[in-house]
Amino acid sequence: MNLSKRCAGMRSNLSLFVLVAVGLLLAATSIVEAQTIGRGLPDLIERDGDTPEHSEDGTNPEAYAAYLAGLKASNAGEAAKAVRLYSQAIELYGPSNPKAHRAYGLRASALRKLGRLDEALEDHNTAIELEPNDWPIEYYDRGVTHLKLGSYRDALRDFETFVEARPKTSDGNVGLGNALYYLGKYELATSAFERAAQNRPDNASAWHGLGLVQAKLGEVDRAITFYTRAIALDPGSASYHYDRAIAYRKVGDNENALKDYTKSISLDPDYASPYLNRGNLYSTLGELRRAVADYSRALELAPEKFGAWIGRAEARRKLGEFERAQSDYSEAIKLQSKNYYAYRQRGWANEALGRTSEALADYRDALDLKPNDQWTREAVKRVSSKL
Repeated sequence: MNLSKRCAGMRSNLSLFVLVAVGLLLAATSIVEAQTIGRGLPDLIERDGDTPEHSEDGTNPEAYAAYLAGLKASNAGEAAKAVRLYSQAIELYGPSNPKAHRAYGLRASALRKLGRLDEALEDHNTAIELEPNDWPIEYYDRGVTHLKLGSYRDALRDFETFVEARPKTSDGNVGLGNALYYLGKYELATSAFERAAQNRPDNASAWHGLGLVQAKLGEVDRAITFYTRAIALDPGSASYHYDRAIAYRKVGDNENALKDYTKSISLDPDYASPYLNRGNLYSTLGELRRAVADYSRALELAPEKFGAWIGRAEARRKLGEFERAQSDYSEAIKLQSKNYYAYRQRGWANEALGRTSEALADYRDALDLKPNDQWTREAVKRVSSKL
């Protein structure tokens, strides 16, 4: 296999999982679903016209062998091994030798896959400094890392550089669309995703991106149409089913939402968000035991998810399991100490347990955070009369 095919295979095994912060909006005793934006976007660039062969002049066969071994490890999904081999190649070439720049770039991709984003960014920068005009894909790769770091303006600049060099790139426009999306430039993001879809109609990520933008703009039916197109092209994407489930929930189609959450979970059992949101749906449908099971699984996978603690607490409170509910509210408060709703609901649980002083303290803390909450004002009066 020649080197261009090795590079293409290595890059095609990577996936970009850009996780945007989840906002949970609480009103009374209901929980609004939280969406993880951007999961499943490709870390893939089409190769037409690239000539990525590493020019080997025979002067350093050991370095070149380490470089090729790194590519082999990357193809096999062995990112940690790939990092070691690329590091070996860099040392053998010499850290400041321009011939090492592709080893830096590919090591950056492997580091990103391991979640070592700051190190990856350093390698991207070094690769570009050593050979700034050699391989425009390095700008795309650095843009991907900037996205994962939340540096959206830096990502935008890199994707713009790449798209300028490769104007008909489909995946480059997907990257550009995502950077624009995160910056709130929805019309420009739409244009980028449309170019991506026009340049390669089978690019599922382009259709998924269009769905995300339409959902953000409140055009939920159109979002469902685009998500469905993406799913037809890539039925194995857990995130596409998950995002469509959220859209179905917004239009009140709970049956299809439940099917999509369940499908998402079957495709990726370690993806916490579908469990959280299916738990929300089960709670809405009154299937509280199933809701508790889903929230519990979400917390096993991602104990930092505030919404899962609150959701399970609410379900347990409705089941009359006030001690367990009180404990879950307390865990939620550890994560968000300024969330009035968590204090208010814990006060409710403490009141049900006969812990009048604790309930009053919680209600007062809730009022400090939201002074105009009438329900809590009444609760303070009610509990105070018992002391």
